[in-house]
Amino acid sequence: MISDRELVERLGKAGVAFFGSFRELHEVQRVVIPLVLAGCDVLACSPTASGKTEAVIAPMVANLLRSADDGIKLLAVAPTRALVNDLYERLDGPTRAVGWHCGRQTSDHADKRKEPQILITTPESFDSMLVRDGQWVDGELGGHLLAKVEGVFIDEAHVLEHSARGRPCCMLVSRLRKLRDLGLRRAWSQQEQLQVCSASATVAEPDRLAKQILGEGGQACVCPGQREMEFCLGQDQLAFYGADCFPIPSELYPVIPRASASDLDSIAKLVWGAMGCSEGAPVRKLLIFVRSRQMCDELSAHLRAFFRARRAIYVGGHHASLSRDEREAAESAFSLGRDAVMVATTTLELGIDIGDVDLAVLVGPPPDTNSLLQRVGRAGRRVGKVRVLPIALSEMEARAFMSELEAAGRGALDSRPTGRRWSVFIQQAASMIAQAKQRGCSRDALVRHAEGVWPEDGPVPIAASILDGLVERGILVTKGERLILGDELADRLSGPGGGGFHANFSGSEWGIPVLDSATGEVVANVAESEDEGAEISLAGRYWTIRFAGDELIVEASNNAMASKSFRYNAKRAYLSKSFAAHVRRGCGFEAAGAPVLHFEGRDYWFHFGGAAYEFALKSRFPSLSGIRGLVGIVVHGAMKAEPLREAFRDARYVAELVRPCSDDLAKPLDPGKHHAALPGVVRADVGVALFGVEEFVAWVQERALVLVEEGDPRYQALVEILRGAAKCAPPRK
Repeated sequence: MISDRELVERLGKAGVAFFGSFRELHEVQRVVIPLVLAGCDVLACSPTASGKTEAVIAPMVANLLRSADDGIKLLAVAPTRALVNDLYERLDGPTRAVGWHCGRQTSDHADKRKEPQILITTPESFDSMLVRDGQWVDGELGGHLLAKVEGVFIDEAHVLEHSARGRPCCMLVSRLRKLRDLGLRRAWSQQEQLQVCSASATVAEPDRLAKQILGEGGQACVCPGQREMEFCLGQDQLAFYGADCFPIPSELYPVIPRASASDLDSIAKLVWGAMGCSEGAPVRKLLIFVRSRQMCDELSAHLRAFFRARRAIYVGGHHASLSRDEREAAESAFSLGRDAVMVATTTLELGIDIGDVDLAVLVGPPPDTNSLLQRVGRAGRRVGKVRVLPIALSEMEARAFMSELEAAGRGALDSRPTGRRWSVFIQQAASMIAQAKQRGCSRDALVRHAEGVWPEDGPVPIAASILDGLVERGILVTKGERLILGDELADRLSGPGGGGFHANFSGSEWGIPVLDSATGEVVANVAESEDEGAEISLAGRYWTIRFAGDELIVEASNNAMASKSFRYNAKRAYLSKSFAAHVRRGCGFEAAGAPVLHFEGRDYWFHFGGAAYEFALKSRFPSLSGIRGLVGIVVHGAMKAEPLREAFRDARYVAELVRPCSDDLAKPLDPGKHHAALPGVVRADVGVALFGVEEFVAWVQERALVLVEEGDPRYQALVEILRGAAKCAPPRK
């Protein structure tokens, strides 16, 4: 068997640059490096902080050092700008050590014109470069910035699997292959092979994902295992416990810390209590995840005031609506500080390394175990031990936490809905047309491109029907035998920053700019204006609004009494099937459990199916009604097993039942920004596919509807959920 030293020596200069005076390689590096060196397309799957990035990038660089072509050789694609920045910090040093340069291309950084050998970017900027960076001579393409790219690295592959934002990467890589084929024919490049590799820590079905994003030749290399986990638990006094301290999952529930979302002081006291725990390594640096941008602003500002009288601690806030300068300043201050707290939304969930984080704090449970492992994986990267403080804001959340933490301790992952989000093809077709400039693209070429990524069996390709529908609506325009952009898309393409032309994710980070009066710099973009004189919390600080108009000018304030924050353009979150299943487990019910409860003169049915399944159930049984705060968990109304099973026994019937409401079913499942522009039939097909008719039918047939009565210990758990979240409010139709 080859030794670690021999393996690094095979990498040549790249081995020294990436591993230096190494002592021992990680297991994923031993497995992946030989395959990537051999030219294979590999998806590396292993726990966080296990060296996946180096396992893939180092041998890719070693291969590319043999190339005679100049220009950009390796394109690294990351889902977020924060992760782009993190990859840059990790790769810049080794890149320089081999005599290369590393750059970033995002809405925050523009290094592409320097043509670094390694360029790190987002899917949106990748798309933008394909469209905007061709060299045209007399109407003919005479070269392209990306024509000499020989390697593509896609980080955090799991993001691509279940989101409209990630799905375009498959099509983007396919477009890059076609561009390189053209480059070979026209002698822009001398190298034939394009190696595509990826990495991720949380993938439930790695083999399928490898084929999806890397092609039929892609292979997954899975190195199981995870770092040791400790939970910070307790009610009166916090203490750290190993994940193996709770052989019976229900023992976790009573010691999960609770706080009130309306009482930020209760959260601050728990955080302070965790920092005072004396067991093991000291807790001086914390990363706190919250559910919304508003809560990020409010909690970070409150913590700054809370700590001021107790200890000198840096407190920052991080979310997508903050400006680049604000985000990067917060990342830098947190990374460099030893006593520091960062409050963040999902912007810091992915693999960014922001220093020696001692404790990950989860204010509310994530949507599934996969996300929980991603978030807590940011902590303990240097010492190999993950420490977590879970804070439940309701009894339902405490039940979900119990299940998620137990699953995380086992390394168990949740499955997520799959399906073709055809809205992605609308954006990609428009992008390909824009890439071709005034010539446009033929309908057949666009259809072939879609079928190359998503093969179809039907007599009329879905891609063709989508294009025909776009032409009928004037979104695309026929020009001879080709298609060109309609006015709306053309205006968006030429708008500031591309006007969102290159994006597939829903929602917007743009809005009313907020300027710091002291510097004149934009610190955030918000959805709504506020009155002059209002006291506002933002990014861990308090501000006073001095001018309100087309822009908001704010001034730093010492008023720690401000409890209000700005409103942001953020899409509504729906309760997933996975989260509902964790609530079920936390209440003590098996997989088929769907209890019925009679409480205070009313009937309740806890289906635990998530928001999409609840919508389908209510469509068939209008007598069922949702409960505010508990949509996806429980409904008002009586239900019996046999009528339920009989109603949803035939999958074809179910498909026809849900088709009219497919748009509503698709909303919780992220159908994509352009979903509404799909033809009605295709839109319905997408909604039905994402919903998963066969899975729903099987789920219904397995439901065990049992009346839970007083005296059953699970009865009180259900009652607490009702009282805690909805206070038994009147039903909402």
